[in-house]
Amino acid sequence: MRIISITSTSSGAGKTTLAAFLIKTLGGLDALKITVQHMGACPKEIDCDGCPTTEDFSFKIITDPSILSQPGKDTARFLKAGAKKVIWLQTQRKCLETAVRRTLKLFPSRGGLLVEGNSFLGIRKTNFALMIAPPRTVELKPSARKILDRINLFVINKNSGSTKKDIETTREGLYSMRPDCPVVVFDPYHPEPEARVALLEPIVAALEPVASSR
Repeated sequence: MRIISITSTSSGAGKTTLAAFLIKTLGGLDALKITVQHMGACPKEIDCDGCPTTEDFSFKIITDPSILSQPGKDTARFLKAGAKKVIWLQTQRKCLETAVRRTLKLFPSRGGLLVEGNSFLGIRKTNFALMIAPPRTVELKPSARKILDRINLFVINKNSGSTKKDIETTREGLYSMRPDCPVVVFDPYHPEPEARVALLEPIVAALEPVASSR
């Protein structure tokens, strides 16, 4: 199994949008969404059915298409993009390693797997890891800081409201933290040819053993 990890500097940076783009563009990928849950009030103040309401909850591996395909869910976007198999893992942090180990067994051993979520990279090696950042001052959430040294490529999520100053500020911030890590400025809705190549080439190379076995 060849694994591509999609992580982010902060919430709302664009992980799911980038993941859906890669699934659609590369084709033939499976996808795993990991939600590390919080007891009590949601820190994001949203209702996504991802956090437990009782202390006895450990982890849940969701494979039911009727749940995964619900409008508005990240997993629905993966399915729409063409992912072969999609699983949503909801887990408490204390159960993360066990939950991930069991979930990975449900995917083909020879396939290419895209994993969305910072927590995975903290406990598992991957074949390639991206970290996406919004075009503004870089502020790393704790889970991003822990995995910073494992990132192979930074992606600045360019959008219609991004200014050159915003992008350069972000680039400089990322460089100050990892001067050895390349940075790509990428708009997943309107990808420029040069940025598209810079993003896809290393990922395709990381997936090559999978492609050659098809």
